[in-house]
Amino acid sequence: MQKDEIKERIETLEHEVFKFFPQQYIKDFIKTANDIVSHKQLLQSAFLDESSLEYLVDLMVDNVQKNRRFKRVASIKVLKQLIKKCDRKENFQTSLARKLFYLYRHFIFSDNEAIQWAVSIFIKDVVLDDADVLWLIDNHDESEHIINRLLRYPVYNTKISKWAERVYKNGDLLTRQSEVIAILISDEVPNYISVNSDVLMWAIYHSKSDTTTKEQLILSHLDFAEYAGALEVAQRLHFSSVASTLLSHYMKVADAK
Repeated sequence: MQKDEIKERIETLEHEVFKFFPQQYIKDFIKTANDIVSHKQLLQSAFLDESSLEYLVDLMVDNVQKNRRFKRVASIKVLKQLIKKCDRKENFQTSLARKLFYLYRHFIFSDNEAIQWAVSIFIKDVVLDDADVLWLIDNHDESEHIINRLLRYPVYNTKISKWAERVYKNGDLLTRQSEVIAILISDEVPNYISVNSDVLMWAIYHSKSDTTTKEQLILSHLDFAEYAGALEVAQRLHFSSVASTLLSHYMKVADAK
């Protein structure tokens, strides 16, 4: 076997090993932000751990901070795909979350819509520190992407809850009213909430309440005249009790006639 063939086989096998142990080899293969693009297939085939992902993010952050030229759009798209594959992003370490938010904040107002969508994935389901949450709140009027990150924040956050209350009471974001109210629902629906049944049912659906609580809330706020939304939500959540309760109600109405 010739040396070139041996070398080629070693390189191929190193790539295969990299897929399972990226943290051991990533600095050998990926040395610059542009390498993220040139080795995108290798990266996408690997089971990246958080430290390996943070290493890639560090390369991009360093280039942005130093205003270096690199394949920004292409590298952002690759990083987006890698982040989408990650499980339990709400458990990302604070250092990684802050770096992802740095990139998000830098690129979210890009003229390139594809970049805006890509960097939105960077912080989707990621728990942010208070300063970054406040930045989202202060700038929510500037971008639908920012609104999405607030309305779909992965965990309860006091600052976002207070923002949602202001939004509701001011009559803002009416096309997203169910999602706004969802933030305000925990074990019960606040007394000041006054909306039609469909809006309320979808708010309960989008809330972070557990499944049992959602079922109880739907039943306790069930409108026996306007219940289409309740049935649709119940079907999605596999709650037979809603249809059964409605049927029982109308059977009693029929018996009373």
